Amino acid sequence: MCLAYQSGSESVRYSPINPCNEISQEVAESFNGATFTKTTLTEDTVMYRVSGGNAGKVGSYVSRTSQGGGLQSQLDLALNPSWGNTTENITKVVVPKKTTIYEGVAAPQNIYDSLGNTIGVLPGGGNQVYIPKVEAGWFK
Repeated sequence: MCLAYQSGSESVRYSPINPCNEISQEVAESFNGATFTKTTLTEDTVMYRVSGGNAGKVGSYVSRTSQGGGLQSQLDLALNPSWGNTTENITKVVVPKKTTIYEGVAAPQNIYDSLGNTIGVLPGGGNQVYIPKVEAGWFK
């Protein structure tokens, strides 16, 4: 059971002082300040996935914010080039009601050179949604 503040009948907010054990620490830290909200959707909801290269059309990370792809999506969603996402494709995703999502602000990501030195930072700051279990049919 996660320790959390219940902010409504459908949402629970988590943070470092109210941790959640339902998702990995790595996923939690992909949200700015490891702060996010767990919500069960009450209606079908349109979201968007940015992909390309090693990042497939179907995946657990999406955004409620319509994306244009390219550099702006890479910056807003802090999509590190080392992950292989070329940000060239935008897929509309219809997430069905009763799906549990984790939503917050994308955390900044450091960019490293081949020696492990920090050479830049992707700022993040965009809307980020993590869905542990997705179905290919949601991605149009």
